[in-house]
Amino acid sequence: MYVLGSPTANDYQEDKLRERSGADDMEVTSSMESNVERESDVERERDFQSELSEYISSTEGLWLLRTAYIEGIRFAQISFSPSAECFLQRFKTDPHSMIPELGQVNAEYLLCVFQEIFPYMLKPATLQSTPELRDEIMTGRSRIVFLPRITATSLSKRYDAGLLRNGQIELIKAVMRASMCEMRGLICRGAGCAELTEAFWQARGALQFFFGERFRSERLELLILRHLEEEGPVDVALVGGIREKTFGGNWLLFHWGFFQDTNITPWPEYVQGDARCRHLVNYNTELIGILRGLQTNEQRKA
Repeated sequence: MYVLGSPTANDYQEDKLRERSGADDMEVTSSMESNVERESDVERERDFQSELSEYISSTEGLWLLRTAYIEGIRFAQISFSPSAECFLQRFKTDPHSMIPELGQVNAEYLLCVFQEIFPYMLKPATLQSTPELRDEIMTGRSRIVFLPRITATSLSKRYDAGLLRNGQIELIKAVMRASMCEMRGLICRGAGCAELTEAFWQARGALQFFFGERFRSERLELLILRHLEEEGPVDVALVGGIREKTFGGNWLLFHWGFFQDTNITPWPEYVQGDARCRHLVNYNTELIGILRGLQTNEQRKA
């Protein structure tokens, strides 16, 4: 059981989030369009940890403390009000999992989820915003919130041993900020909930690659970071091609997990009932066709 509050309280909070989204649509859209291109200096100077602490203590965000989301929020390393202590005790987090250098970007990501992504996904008019999905969000079961937790728990041993390089930390920050930028861009063009969810899964996959066993090259870290610092337009066609290939591989693994009459043992994360599998069935071939048809930078200029 994830929720400690009543269904009535959840309904109220869902209505408030919808109201916020509806009232701010024009302003948020304008803001998002500018943020998609680049993050402003003002954004970089904000204290996201303080903002998140204030938000979850407010009337609008207090409901989050009554859900399992508090387990993800802890990785933003913020200060909690005394009234939140009883909720914190329900979730035991290894203190060695905290990486101070990621506190700000984790808080930034969570604020984006709670204040921008969730309100959009909770609007019934949003494509694929089903009652089941809205209930999943309001009862603390949305996987999108737990990206900071996945990163911290995967890297804590390396960090404690002094083996986590600055380049790896900067790459993680870049992936998380890019995922926020992508999801804001998807919202700007009216994307559905399945597409937003896929953006999360792709960000998770990128993070797992950068802190996995297969990627240990400091030289590649520096080359990627240097490339990210270069000015210039994003090659959307290249992004679409990578997304298509990645999705195709995940789709095969999804089916592989359902081949019960073979001698092949499916990977545990792709067995029936996994959140990734449930999402893949909604991410259809029409979207893959859109990704395949994206124009290159040269084609757009012509």
